[in-house]
Amino acid sequence: MDAGRMSQLTPDIAADVVAAACTKGAGEIAEALSRVLDAPATVEVGSATTFAEGDVPADWNGPGLLIAMIVGEQSAVAILSEGSGLLPEWYKNPDPTGESRLMTLAQEFGMLLLPEALMPSDSKAGRVANVGQSLARGAANWPLAHVPLAIQVGDKQGVLYVAWPIGKTTELFDAPAEAPGNGAATTADSPPQDEASYVPVFDGEDRFGALPAYARSLLRIDLTVRVALAHKRQRSDDILGLGPGQIIQFNKSCDEMLDLMVGHQKVAKGEAVKVGDKFGLRITSIVLPEERFHNVGP
Repeated sequence: MDAGRMSQLTPDIAADVVAAACTKGAGEIAEALSRVLDAPATVEVGSATTFAEGDVPADWNGPGLLIAMIVGEQSAVAILSEGSGLLPEWYKNPDPTGESRLMTLAQEFGMLLLPEALMPSDSKAGRVANVGQSLARGAANWPLAHVPLAIQVGDKQGVLYVAWPIGKTTELFDAPAEAPGNGAATTADSPPQDEASYVPVFDGEDRFGALPAYARSLLRIDLTVRVALAHKRQRSDDILGLGPGQIIQFNKSCDEMLDLMVGHQKVAKGEAVKVGDKFGLRITSIVLPEERFHNVGP
């Protein structure tokens, strides 16, 4: 496929999406889903086709999980409706760990489902109250190209749709309800907000929106992130004597977690994972900064 056609999310890339999913393996997609669905899943990739605006699955007229994979000005979305019966209860109101699991799934999907030339620059994930209305807000470009992925979890079956293009990613997800005292008046004519209807969308940029401009500018600084397997100190003459075939033994078990470093600071621990044909790190715990105490007495 030529570079011009690959520069945008158009229906023409349907064959490439299917090829990417098949090449990188339905098994890896199933593994990523299994970690969110809390049960082993199998996936079968279907044939690419399109949906007309009035001819979409009936359960899109209801709630579901929406994962947006943002490419330039557009995005592709992965849709799994609650009507499938596959989604776990926790996804409706995820805690920080749940939000991280959804975000990890979105990142994995971006690498597993889209062609390499269209790797997402960002991802968002969360529950929406009505899939069809969300697509309408997101300015879905009809006919909507899609690839169905048949999912089997035990005796339950469902279909996850990968669809594109979406023009307004920021409009896809439900807006948060106004909290009392924030200027939203409640009257007898207006029904109370259903607190369970809004699920926070994990979006790193929104979490820091309240910071002053000078502080937000610091968030755009690029930092080197690296994964450390192990380390040890050796004498200089031992290092100079290293050569091909020699083995360096570390005082670390093969079962121990790897360290995620930012600069010289350890920020998290995790385990190595394979995402497509790339290496990744699944975060298992966050490392709190080391406390330092200074004597302030005389």
